[in-house]
Amino acid sequence: MTHPPPGDDAAHGPSPDVGLLAHARAIATRLDTAHEAWVVGVARPVGVDADLPSTSGDLNVVLSEAHATGAFPTGPLAYGRNPISIASEPPFHTARIDMPDDDGNPFISVELELGPGGFVAVAGTRRGQVSPGTMTASHVFLADVEAGVADLLVFLEVRCAQIGYRGPTRVLLALFCDVADEPLGLRCLDEITGEMDLDVRHRAFDPMGFDYVVGENDLGHAAAYDIAVELAERFGAPGPQLLLPPAIKARAGSVAP
Repeated sequence: MTHPPPGDDAAHGPSPDVGLLAHARAIATRLDTAHEAWVVGVARPVGVDADLPSTSGDLNVVLSEAHATGAFPTGPLAYGRNPISIASEPPFHTARIDMPDDDGNPFISVELELGPGGFVAVAGTRRGQVSPGTMTASHVFLADVEAGVADLLVFLEVRCAQIGYRGPTRVLLALFCDVADEPLGLRCLDEITGEMDLDVRHRAFDPMGFDYVVGENDLGHAAAYDIAVELAERFGAPGPQLLLPPAIKARAGSVAP
């Protein structure tokens, strides 16, 4: 598995956690990065026994409780009812969700993983599709990466609550793409028209490392937005294109239906 070399837009946050980066790369080896770009986010609580086990039952509970928060999943998967398959290769347990297009072909896929020591991961791809018939498999969309960050932090919050942990965690976000003759392309929406910007930014995407404290009662929204601001800079956008600023999110959540 190859990884993009460091670029000029290195992460502004803490240096990526070496162990988490190894986990992210291991996950990428089982994904079809030769045919499509994938977003991979991984996280672990600091100071938890590395041998603390996880089970497929734990994964089912975390998925159910994450859904019950009303903040998970984010992005396109929030609008579909899609079957979930569970696969276990102890000590890791993985849920996969596949969302087909109107013709039944693979469109969006997401994997969510639990591992030992409170480790969690979220990986996703939309196979470069903007709409049916429009595909450049090596392209990644800013809003999808924002959604992955938000889902990862909710998943982490719920898993940490399950094991009775509150405190610091380490988070890492990376993009993996090995599509032949198609370099990684970063895409975002045009801020005026709302349509996909035709400008494709072909650049390396260095892994982004972050410190995050679980148990602060906002399911990670403020931290996810801060990460989205940095992501927007990486993608060449003026700001996040999916996640709302915390103050606006709070006002929206306080409005009765």
